[in-house]
Amino acid sequence: MERWRSTRGSSGKAGRSPGARLDLSIAVKVVWGREDAWIPTATGRQLAGPIPGASYVEVPDAGHLMQYDAPVALATLLRDWLYF
Repeated sequence: MERWRSTRGSSGKAGRSPGARLDLSIAVKVVWGREDAWIPTATGRQLAGPIPGASYVEVPDAGHLMQYDAPVALATLLRDWLYF
């Protein structure tokens, strides 16, 4: 938590410049609903971009609440990733 706080200014907003690489030593998969009408898929790709080794995948026929729109597809994707 302390490391997270150190990336933020007194306002609580991120202190990193756009495009800065994150120093993470864990596996990261960003999962996005392809039909998300609230937050565009481009945002998901941008979130994954600065994380070394991160993967990005879109769940077809799923919107912002993909756990309701495509629960089997999401569960299968996460199971396969977690138990590769």
